Amino acid sequence: METDHRPNHREIHDTNRLRGQQGEWIGEHRRVAAGQWRREGASTPFPGPSPKASLSLPLRASPGLREGTNCGEAGVLDSFFSAGDPVNPFVIFGGAHLLSLAMLAVVGYVALRLGQSGSEETRRRIRRGMMALLLVTFVEGHVWHVFHGEWAVAERLPLHLCGAMVWVSIYGLWTDRPWTRPLMYYLGIAGAIQGVLQPDSPYGFPHVRFVATMISHATIVVAGLWVILVEEYAPSLRSTLWTLALVHVYAAVIFAFNLLVGTNYLYIVEKPESASLMDIFPEWPWYLLVLEGLLLVIVVGMYLPFARLRRA
Repeated sequence: METDHRPNHREIHDTNRLRGQQGEWIGEHRRVAAGQWRREGASTPFPGPSPKASLSLPLRASPGLREGTNCGEAGVLDSFFSAGDPVNPFVIFGGAHLLSLAMLAVVGYVALRLGQSGSEETRRRIRRGMMALLLVTFVEGHVWHVFHGEWAVAERLPLHLCGAMVWVSIYGLWTDRPWTRPLMYYLGIAGAIQGVLQPDSPYGFPHVRFVATMISHATIVVAGLWVILVEEYAPSLRSTLWTLALVHVYAAVIFAFNLLVGTNYLYIVEKPESASLMDIFPEWPWYLLVLEGLLLVIVVGMYLPFARLRRA
């Protein structure tokens, strides 16, 4: 007579341990669904030193978190916090991505409208709220990568444009210093929009990395619009040229840091390994000239409306 087989405690434990071992496989965040697969052929990099493996933080997530859950709970945990192959891979302009963009656009619009029509106390609270979002998502990213053993100097220092703009935006929202405004407008908006449209993460909703990445980049964009629409800042030609000069000085410093440490911040040593717009550019160093041209076109396009207002 056949009887139903009920898994005992050891079988459940072994199953969850197997799931934990599978989750411990740490990828390089290079494979993304719908057009973000890692390129087969690597680009030609600057002939500098190779990355130093000793600069990584060799941590791994404890399997205890999984062992204390059943299979169903582990599946929920995988979709929200796991590393490795994503349970719900990111699909660019998929349903979850478009819905997230729409929701962030609505929230950003409401924040800007409240800033324009509200009291000084309302504006202060909104500024503090944006600062909190930037700080929380920044800390979350580092905690997640440390927890899963993926934190490394080669990738996790806030030296990419958006990483640096997190702190410039926080400082600008807190102090309202004049020098932060052109940076928040030009570099914050221009840099973070790509991060919203094409997040550098293979994980889709509801993974914490997808949510934090979208919120962080959207907040940087809203902060850049805030200084224009709420604080009524109008960039001058002088501040525009100053911003361009500062970007080039920063790039030169980061390039030297890349050669010294073996990193690729700002992607000025070689193209990013994940799929991006830079895939259609020529190889190093010629793609740097293309990026230079794009930077000039974007900055000029963002400055022209204010130049016309001054002439009117």
